[in-house]
Amino acid sequence: HQRVYIINNIRGIDSSFLFYYMSNIFPKLMDKGSAQSTVPSIRLPMLLNFTLALPDKKKQNLIADFLDSKCSEIDATAEDIQKEISLLEDYKKSVITEAVTKGLNPDAEMKDSGVKWLPKIPKHWKVIPSKYLFANSDIRRQTGDEQLTASQKYGIITQKDYTAKENAQIVLATQGLEKWKHVEPNDFIISLRSFQGGLEMSEITGCITWHYVVLKAQKEVCHKYYKWLFKSARYINALQGTCNFIRDGQDLRFSNFALVPLFELPLAEQQQIADFLDTKCSEIDAIIADKKRQRGILTEYKKSLIYEYVTGKKEVPVHE
Repeated sequence: HQRVYIINNIRGIDSSFLFYYMSNIFPKLMDKGSAQSTVPSIRLPMLLNFTLALPDKKKQNLIADFLDSKCSEIDATAEDIQKEISLLEDYKKSVITEAVTKGLNPDAEMKDSGVKWLPKIPKHWKVIPSKYLFANSDIRRQTGDEQLTASQKYGIITQKDYTAKENAQIVLATQGLEKWKHVEPNDFIISLRSFQGGLEMSEITGCITWHYVVLKAQKEVCHKYYKWLFKSARYINALQGTCNFIRDGQDLRFSNFALVPLFELPLAEQQQIADFLDTKCSEIDAIIADKKRQRGILTEYKKSLIYEYVTGKKEVPVHE
């Protein structure tokens, strides 16, 4: 891809004003470029043939100084909102980890677990090898199974839904489907990305590529409790500790999963923790979504502010 650098060597043009002016013009040029190419781009002839409608230098300076001040205020507010979002996301992670590793009773008596990744657990919890709790399922694709994808962003969804959500081009597999694995609701999926974002729990039926590991519970469990556990920072760190990703393309296998011991707790307590996290994390997610909405409004306001002043639709107030 070629890059176009604009060097302002024209007398009578304020560099800051030109920056604001072009930041308003570039999206329009990108739209024109995308009409001529599948990849949005700006070509040099488009810039050379573009006519600039500029005020005099004094007014440019005035507009640039005004926008510098206003945009700095907007950017500072947006940065504060982003910090709040980051704090909320960290808080959510801590809430999940605390609940799935210690339970909801802050006064519960703790004991040594003998497990490296979680040295202390409530006294009534039991350590169990993960392979005794979840088995590696190798049920092959069944007639009518839709092709699924494991996504940290959306969880387990059909490839058609993923394509629609991401506006991406995914070609459905037509060969080797006999090797694909059957997935049912409450199955857990291990993929290469699991060491970054944890295991994904499916809520739908379908099939997934044979590169993935499909886990089925071997005992009666509250699947949502283990869904939260497998998304906790401590578990992900433990899973990551089983891998050596120096070699490109290494997959996470069932053997990696089996190296991280799990623990059993009463079924009713599993359900209680899952219900608590469903409610608490939904509340946190709603606040985060509102903060992101505020940040988006600021972004759009900044764009409109620049547009209105560089195009002369609004005049900079002059104080005598």
